[in-house]
Amino acid sequence: EKALEMRKKIYKHKAHSSIALSLKSVGNSYIAIGDLQKGLQYQEQGLTMLKEIYGDSANFDIAHYLESMGNTLYRLHNCVEALECRKQALTMYEQLYNDNTPNHVLARVNYDVSCSYNSLYDFKNGLVYGERALKMQRILDQPNVDLAITLHSVGMSYASLDKIEEAVACLEEALAILQELFQDEPN
Repeated sequence: EKALEMRKKIYKHKAHSSIALSLKSVGNSYIAIGDLQKGLQYQEQGLTMLKEIYGDSANFDIAHYLESMGNTLYRLHNCVEALECRKQALTMYEQLYNDNTPNHVLARVNYDVSCSYNSLYDFKNGLVYGERALKMQRILDQPNVDLAITLHSVGMSYASLDKIEEAVACLEEALAILQELFQDEPN
């Protein structure tokens, strides 16, 4: 918080990306110690400042702030606002990565949007975004824990939609990946 105050003085309390960065750091510190509400307040201040600086144009800093706020709101069980932030972040990232070539950021945020929809019992939309994340992860990575987690989530979406064969296939693949990855680990 001292660094934040120093930056505010340096930039004469005017909107500046360095102040927004300090707001993010302070917010993340509060989140790390479990004070999600206070962390969210700092995230909101930082996002407001970045929007003041950059307006409505697509910007990686704004997209990342939206993604972080979505994650905080999700942890606070405010699933509707979490979904809104995550979808805004995804839209902005898609604009910034204008060719939509699969990458880890797009895969991660698609997965987060999927989780938000699933938490709202909208399994159909959850499945759409989950499958998008899964497709990207299969292109980007060898089987790993993240892929297994996404497969599990997609499988549960299928199960919630009574698509049992698809659900079982995803869940069995997730289990096989985890068994392969942790075969040497004690039970």
